Amino acid sequence: MTLRTKGGVIQERHLAREARIALEEWRRAIKIKKGPVFLAIKRDGSVGTKPITSAEVARTFKRIAKCIGLNAEAAGNISGHSTRIGAAQDLTTAGAALPEIMAAGGWRSPGMPARYARKLDARRGAMRGWLTRR
Repeated sequence: MTLRTKGGVIQERHLAREARIALEEWRRAIKIKKGPVFLAIKRDGSVGTKPITSAEVARTFKRIAKCIGLNAEAAGNISGHSTRIGAAQDLTTAGAALPEIMAAGGWRSPGMPARYARKLDARRGAMRGWLTRR
């Protein structure tokens, strides 16, 4: 998949098989051959012509969170960026190295993915290992 970052840089990303299949099905369903893939859904359920905004992504995530029973406070903390943060945390938990996480998320410097995983790293870090061996 090729995408444009918020800085305007064109990057290529590799998708898991399941994600690729779902994306292809979506593109067929809304008859997209090129251009933005994630388009706004109108109130009547039809697909619009403009790309979905980050605010619309956040509102959608919050609605889904409420539908699955997340409390209002937790749902209110969800943003469109939550999946990016969660992916960095999931990869860290799975044991991925920082360069792998950076490649998967398209980060050029280690600062942000390291920040997202800092609490997780404390639970599995050197000091934690030393304390559990005592």
